[in-house]
Amino acid sequence: LDKKREPFWLLDAPIAHDDVFSIEDAISNTLGIFHASSSPQLSASALGPEHVPPTSSQRQYIDVTPPILVVSVKKTLYGQGALEKAAKQLVYTSHLNWNNSWTLPEQDAPQPSYRLVSVVVHHGEEAVEGHFSTLATRQYDGEWYSCDDRAISRRTVQEVESHQGALLFVYVDTNVRLVDITPGA
Repeated sequence: LDKKREPFWLLDAPIAHDDVFSIEDAISNTLGIFHASSSPQLSASALGPEHVPPTSSQRQYIDVTPPILVVSVKKTLYGQGALEKAAKQLVYTSHLNWNNSWTLPEQDAPQPSYRLVSVVVHHGEEAVEGHFSTLATRQYDGEWYSCDDRAISRRTVQEVESHQGALLFVYVDTNVRLVDITPGA
């Protein structure tokens, strides 16, 4: 992913694949290797085995790690004429386990240390019904709170890490002390 000027990045991470079990799996899958045929309508069976259409592959990397990483997991499935909410629950913890394969091999920057600071969750069984709330931590003491339309209540780390409706994860790199949000900076 190219360098961005914003202090945060939004990374869309589909979770429908069978090999995605954690937030780290979702990121790896999003940044994974993609294969594409130069002529998808032509196959080896149509041309003969000696004329296999050429393919190419593409690998995405995070060029520069952002101070704030926002990961949006895609739990909405499209099919059968309706939207469905995937029942899959991702494993995630209060710290993102950074995988060095996500960054360029020749990158000299220090490895980020991302701490979870907020989670947006969806309450409801259906993709088109329900409501949203936010789980957020206070910076100075690390206490977690659930904030919704009706109340603000304290939560434990275990309650945050086990919430089944998690859709959006906000991580802050604890190695970065100051984030410049000045427009045009």
